Amino acid sequence: MAANSIIAQTQNTRFQPLTVLANQSLSPSMRRLTLRGDVLANWPDNSDGGYFKLCFEHDGQPLQRQPDEGQRPLMRTYTIRHLDTAQQQLQVDVMLHGDQDHSGPASRWAAKAQPGSHIMIAGPGPAKSPAPAQHYLLVGDMTALPAISAHLENLPADARGDAVIAVPDSGDQLALQRPSGVNIHWLTGPQPDLLAKVKTLSLPADLAVWVACEFDQMRAMRQFVRQQLQLPRQQTYLSSYWKAGRSEDEHKVLKQKDQAHEG
Repeated sequence: MAANSIIAQTQNTRFQPLTVLANQSLSPSMRRLTLRGDVLANWPDNSDGGYFKLCFEHDGQPLQRQPDEGQRPLMRTYTIRHLDTAQQQLQVDVMLHGDQDHSGPASRWAAKAQPGSHIMIAGPGPAKSPAPAQHYLLVGDMTALPAISAHLENLPADARGDAVIAVPDSGDQLALQRPSGVNIHWLTGPQPDLLAKVKTLSLPADLAVWVACEFDQMRAMRQFVRQQLQLPRQQTYLSSYWKAGRSEDEHKVLKQKDQAHEG
């Protein structure tokens, strides 16, 4: 379907079309896609680190048309790695999940998307940035690496802190732009213990904590932050991006129940 035909179908609608401009490998487990679309000219300039949704048909193919009335596409949430409103371009980093035949629709799409192809998106949503503090602690696995990367770039130049990041392979340890006072601690393996590493760090009282990772690891981190660090909630952001052994939709239900319980 031609790009102008897609755009004509989606004026003033929730779902909007983007075109793939480039698809490059960043590491064994991550690809960066550059997407373009007229709608991006209207997104906020400070969207880096925010989020949007890639949309798919229920057979896993990228959605390329406005859904029929009453139909809801599959949607997968991803970080806006970088937005250029003037060029109407967006960069998104997508983690690959091993055997593509058994991975989710976004991972399969990112592995094979060709320049000139199209996908419908929804968004944007706001960036959940760390609160201002004397010291910053950012913690996450590879699903959170794009968000952590964006937040590090947005920290004040004199910021101090630590970023603890778990990745599947040593080749996934990307060169990150960050203030010189922020230390990067890489953990490598299938699912390293993020909390165990955090407990080895010297953390001051004036601390902002940002955590995004697997559901159970997030809950362990949250208990540590609430009970040991005893930080006020406005100084913390703790979120699960996925749950081991569960689909994204199943994880979403668990996450909603957990958030309701937390209040």
